[in-house]
Amino acid sequence: MPVIAAVIALLFGVFTQCGSNSTETRYVALSDDLTICNLICDVDGEYLLDHVFVSIVLIYDCTGLRSPEIYGKYKERTVVDKTHGCVIIKNLQYSDAGDYALWFTDKEWNKRCVELVRCNLIAPVTITDITYSSGDLVENATLSVLYTGDPPVFVFWTKEGEDLPLGHWLSDHNKTLSMPKHATGLYRVTVSNIVSTDNMTYTIPARGRHEHFQWWIIPAVVLPVAALVSILLYMKKKEPCKQRDTVI
Repeated sequence: MPVIAAVIALLFGVFTQCGSNSTETRYVALSDDLTICNLICDVDGEYLLDHVFVSIVLIYDCTGLRSPEIYGKYKERTVVDKTHGCVIIKNLQYSDAGDYALWFTDKEWNKRCVELVRCNLIAPVTITDITYSSGDLVENATLSVLYTGDPPVFVFWTKEGEDLPLGHWLSDHNKTLSMPKHATGLYRVTVSNIVSTDNMTYTIPARGRHEHFQWWIIPAVVLPVAALVSILLYMKKKEPCKQRDTVI
């Protein structure tokens, strides 16, 4: 019971003292860095950066008598910028999400929360491909974008740098753009989430004046004609030769 009470008291202290001072919510791209400043040594004392519920990140002594102490999984990827009073945690992964509380304790052992940073890790969006389907005799043509990244994701299409014209419509959370089957031109798709933006273009070329011609008609006509000609030549070759009269 005393241990549970101590834990509850600690958590209550984090979320009341820090929350009443300075709380900041950040959205950070996966593999990017988290920078927390405000390590200002205008009086003697030490800073403690705590990844709440996880681990102490570092202890920083303002007297200069001790080097910064960095702990656990943060040791290989945490840098202290003494000039600007910042801590930089590099190459953030999903397990690094959560609350980071920065505490300061002066030489009189008075402890205060300087800052609480709420870190949300988001995978940035990356467009991997745009696929085109020309449709058949009935269906419309379509462009579909493929991408990776954490939601919420927003997809926006333009044609020739302007809004989509009439006859174009979106489906599947804007991932698929449908259009008249003979539409042509330059299309651009922009995909974004809260930490990143990516875009890609696709050009549907013009097809010329014979774009409506059904090319399957050619073999449908040529093959029967070729077969008929072959039959006629064969029959002519088998026809008996006529005897000519011989003059003596």
